[in-house]
Amino acid sequence: MSNQDQIKNPNFKSSPLYLRSKKLVEGATEEHVKALQDQAAQLQRVGVIEDDAIIAGQSQLATFNLQGSTIQKLTPKIADMVAQLKGHNATAEDMVTINNLVGKVMTGNIGALSRYGVTLSDSQKQLLAQGDETQRANVLNEVLAQNYGKVNEALRKTPQGQMTAFKNTFGDFMELVGEFTSNLIGPLVGAFNDWFESMGGPEGVMKALKDTEIKL
Repeated sequence: MSNQDQIKNPNFKSSPLYLRSKKLVEGATEEHVKALQDQAAQLQRVGVIEDDAIIAGQSQLATFNLQGSTIQKLTPKIADMVAQLKGHNATAEDMVTINNLVGKVMTGNIGALSRYGVTLSDSQKQLLAQGDETQRANVLNEVLAQNYGKVNEALRKTPQGQMTAFKNTFGDFMELVGEFTSNLIGPLVGAFNDWFESMGGPEGVMKALKDTEIKL
């Protein structure tokens, strides 16, 4: 399955891409990963971009070997940038694309933002080129804030934003329903399969039914 197909998968959080990417966060612990997941959920609650899309972006940014705290710092402003560019139709692919762009800027390609009309002062360029990871993240956060403000939250307050928020929340609800159903039915299906095999498979079951019919 391609990376894009994994991102589109409703079970993205258990996909190989996500599981592999989260391990690439420098110094990551389960607490760091949970903090990123919690942040994604919080951003969904106040904006129009769903949490799975945000997590897809965080996972992409993790491939640049950035610290978990850096990813957490940059994520809200990245969400604002994506919301500005794509509005209510922002997807996981959009989040991955922009996080990939941000990852390139954080690792030296400071001109990558120019294609989106983002300009940098000389001092900002110098810090992005020569600063440590924390300094680069602070500058990039400042630049994105100057250009995109709090678009994600602003869109949430519009009538269409309320509908998008409902769709995202309902999607999470259906995920929980699916998980609950799977947990409930899974053991029953497993028990049935075990019984079926113990009877000798389809042939064994049919033989048992015929024997029962003869006895009757």
